[in-house]
Amino acid sequence: MTNDTLAAFQQSIFKNQPIPADVQTLFALQSARVPNDDEYADAFEAIQCRLIGPDDAIALLDHSYLSEEELANPDIAANVAATKEVFALITFVVQNDNSDVIGYWHGPEGTPIGQAAIVKYDSEGQFSLLQGTTLTEALLGDYVFDDDEEFTSLRDWFAEDGITITASNWDDLASPEPASTPDDLHETLYNQHRTAAGLPPYQ
Repeated sequence: MTNDTLAAFQQSIFKNQPIPADVQTLFALQSARVPNDDEYADAFEAIQCRLIGPDDAIALLDHSYLSEEELANPDIAANVAATKEVFALITFVVQNDNSDVIGYWHGPEGTPIGQAAIVKYDSEGQFSLLQGTTLTEALLGDYVFDDDEEFTSLRDWFAEDGITITASNWDDLASPEPASTPDDLHETLYNQHRTAAGLPPYQ
């Protein structure tokens, strides 16, 4: 992302929404890395995450991994259609080394970035809300889970990089309580598309 400016990142990835302070710092850290360096340059890299760039092709988001035959399957087509509708309510910002994508859940309510829960869409096609009130908190908690020692070590490293996290472990991170959840919405939309295709609702 060294050739991308913060303005281009804001326009293409955030769709001109305000960029939270921690993400601005993550952008600066990622942009300052030395290519092909074998050592982790910062805590963000150490948790094996990267910001999605304006020109990045993310197969998980465009379903390019599916064949034409798969896409012709009405059940798969219903799932893809529902997933895309849920994607439209998320600002995806990060991809991790597991190819999961993480971002902000706006929901049908249109929750702004500053109050949005953090959501992960994984390589198994599942949506889940992450603990934490900021993207960095959620990424850290998702990476270490219940390893308190590693949480503390990486939290302190993030502090050195300019991102303060007050929680002492994953359990201390706030639980999201949005008005709607992406997994529930996806299930509803999926069944609507199945019904429209002449299939029974998924139980």
